[in-house]
Amino acid sequence: AAQQIRQVTNSLDSLRPPTAPASDISIVKKEIASLKSPNLLVIQIALVILLLCLIVYLFFPINYAHPTVILLSSVGLAVGIFLKK
Repeated sequence: AAQQIRQVTNSLDSLRPPTAPASDISIVKKEIASLKSPNLLVIQIALVILLLCLIVYLFFPINYAHPTVILLSSVGLAVGIFLKK
């Protein structure tokens, strides 16, 4: 029985070596820690500009609403580009 156990143990695949050395793990941990969280300020400003445009269309006469919305959209685009950089 002992001989059969040895044969079975020898026929089994040996354990795999570790896939990532400890130095690689520390490098990956540093990279993950250095990642920045997504900047939600740009999205918030875009939503505020969109809300302002809808409010302008609700309360302004149509002759004044179009130029005002174009102006608001231009300002929002400029602020978005500024904040992206």
